[in-house]
Amino acid sequence: MSSNRIKELINALSTEQDTEIINELISIGKNAIDQLIVALQHEKWYVRGRIAEILGEIKDKRAIPFLIRSINEETNSYVREACAESLGKIGDRTTIPVLISLLRDKDPQVKIEAS
Repeated sequence: MSSNRIKELINALSTEQDTEIINELISIGKNAIDQLIVALQHEKWYVRGRIAEILGEIKDKRAIPFLIRSINEETNSYVREACAESLGKIGDRTTIPVLISLLRDKDPQVKIEAS
């Protein structure tokens, strides 16, 4: 899969056809990780949230530090929820302290995703 195609899919995430795009990015899997990690900084919060969800489905541990950074820096609760859920899906024990700390988060949905 070409790098340009992955970028094209990421930029198309804000359209009505998200399910197809998400499934295609998930099927590309680990080959898309580097570009997906970069896309966690996308200007649109909706795209950042979708990217976090996709990273959780791919379950590549390389995404962990970037998901944690997003949790710590992100102001949008949807994106923070998606990052917390994805950390849980990746299932790496090193994320347990981060998830535990989120149980005290001010946003109830973030707490739910962290549990």
